[in-house]
Amino acid sequence: MDISNDNSSILTGSGGMIRMLKQKTGNINTEKSTNNVIGILSLNYILNNLKINIELKEPGLTAIQLFDIKGVQINYFNLGFMDLGKHTIEKTINLPAGIYFVNLNCGNHSFTQKFVVVR
Repeated sequence: MDISNDNSSILTGSGGMIRMLKQKTGNINTEKSTNNVIGILSLNYILNNLKINIELKEPGLTAIQLFDIKGVQINYFNLGFMDLGKHTIEKTINLPAGIYFVNLNCGNHSFTQKFVVVR
């Protein structure tokens, strides 16, 4: 994976087209994406609070994984069964400045997005 590219979101599974818009939210660089099945609508990390807005177009068992730049899993959040629609997940986590990847899994679908924490 080429992490130097700002458009590093990846869609796997039986997805569709991905539309990405670069934006800045708080003290974190994020990308906004939409696809046919699942998507991370926004990421916000302020004062050790990670807020992830997601959209599921199919219900299913859902989990979020957080990886550092080396690919080491930092955290795993098992969210259980989630209905279709928009959801907000908020977690308290202390992240030093750096590049991270958040992976959203729902059923047989997976979506990974890069984000940068700036201190």
